[in-house]
Amino acid sequence: MCIEKDLLALGYTPQERNRVIARDNYHFFYFHPKNGLSVEIHWELAGSNLPFQVDLRGLWSRAQSITLTQVHATALALSPEDLLLYLCLHTAKHTHTMQLKMLCDIGR
Repeated sequence: MCIEKDLLALGYTPQERNRVIARDNYHFFYFHPKNGLSVEIHWELAGSNLPFQVDLRGLWSRAQSITLTQVHATALALSPEDLLLYLCLHTAKHTHTMQLKMLCDIGR
């Protein structure tokens, strides 16, 4: 995985024990021990056990190009509207461990 190679080179470490793409595993999580930042690499936005479907084609069609200055590359990111919806979905998924930071992210 090219992205993983780049993350490892930047000092990030994988956090999952089960690093297999499967029906109930839709992302990998990396943590940087020195700066405290975390990165999730998703191939789906949510698990398949939700009572609704995420329109992935629509997400891609609305995605916007961004520049990743640390690695001198460009990537596609969610549109502001899709990002807001995803942050709400992600916060709702973590109601048992919700942190104030998650609500602040939505507020920003």
